[in-house]
Amino acid sequence: MQHAKVPLNRAILDYFVELYMVVAPHDSLSSKVKSALMRWRGAIVGKRTKIWRDVWVDDFRNLTLGDDITIGKSVMFICGGEIKIGSCVMIGHGAKVVSSGHRMPNDPGEQMRFSGPESAPIIIENDVWICAGATILPGVKIGCGAIVAAGAVVTRNVEPYSVVGGVPATLIRMRKC
Repeated sequence: MQHAKVPLNRAILDYFVELYMVVAPHDSLSSKVKSALMRWRGAIVGKRTKIWRDVWVDDFRNLTLGDDITIGKSVMFICGGEIKIGSCVMIGHGAKVVSSGHRMPNDPGEQMRFSGPESAPIIIENDVWICAGATILPGVKIGCGAIVAAGAVVTRNVEPYSVVGGVPATLIRMRKC
């Protein structure tokens, strides 16, 4: 498999964007610059987005962020499938939102490495809190007002206003609203 050749000037600019995302602090000006750079790379980014240091996105074109979002330090977005995040969402330090990965081979003779990609969109609705170190896997929808506990691995949809945690994530309780 041969990859498309990226023009040198585009590759250099992409490296500078990645470098800025890693080293810039999380002050208001830096967040505005990061948001502008994400838009330039193809993401849809709402207003008043706060982006901490070392946020990594593999394909900005498949990322949509609403208004008033906070993205913690060292958050990773794997956007092979589309990722849509509503407004007033908090994503804690070290969380991973992974919309694609390798397909599990069906044929015993097929090598895992060459089994090909598999992706499914992730939707995170408004007023959600993804706590530190949580992982959201492909095809998941997290309902409005839900909380995903620290370190949880979400493999299935999360109902609105529920609190989930564990590996795999299960219902802990419903929030009182």
